[in-house]
Amino acid sequence: GGEVGNIGLAVSDMPKFKTGEKVAVFLKGEGAYYDVVGLEQGKFTIKDNQVLENNLSLNIFIQEIKANIKPTSLNQEVLE
Repeated sequence: GGEVGNIGLAVSDMPKFKTGEKVAVFLKGEGAYYDVVGLEQGKFTIKDNQVLENNLSLNIFIQEIKANIKPTSLNQEVLE
């Protein structure tokens, strides 16, 4: 999906992003190409240190991710 000039393509369930929006996303891919895991389910909007989709504070959200993620060479920096 996306837009060029006046022509656009929307894909069902693809997350939409706004300029300046703060989000946490779960990504899967390689090299320069990544997709949001679970489409809309993999995007979490952050406003005033709250994650809007699940009404958690950002700190609790991060703690829950760290507690449930399996360490790999790709995510080690995130877990520290």
